[in-house]
Amino acid sequence: MVCAYDGATQICAWVSNATPRQSSNVTVFGRLIVNGSPVKGADVHTEWRFKSHTATRDCRTAADGIGKCARNIGVATPDYRVDVLVEITLDGATYTAETWFVPRK
Repeated sequence: MVCAYDGATQICAWVSNATPRQSSNVTVFGRLIVNGSPVKGADVHTEWRFKSHTATRDCRTAADGIGKCARNIGVATPDYRVDVLVEITLDGATYTAETWFVPRK
C-alpha cells in the first residue's frame, strides 16, 4: 500500500495481486480519508500504464472510503512493471497516489 498526505487528507492505493497471471482480473483500490473519516462517493480515476498502451477504469468510493476499479489485464507483457496512477477527486480537488503490479505468464 502506498499512501500520500495533503494536510488532513490521506490517499492510499494498492492492488489485489502484485504478480497476477496474464488474462486475470486485477483490482486497484484507492482510499480517501479526510480528517480521519472515510469519504463516500468520491470519483476515482485510474490509469493503467501497460508496456503497449495505457488503459483507464473509473469507480467511486464506498462508505469505507475505498474505490475498487477492476479490469482484466489480458496478455500484459510478463515481467514488465505496470504502474497505475490513482486519482480521487473531492470538491474540485484531486489527490493522487500510485501503485503497480508485475504480470507473469
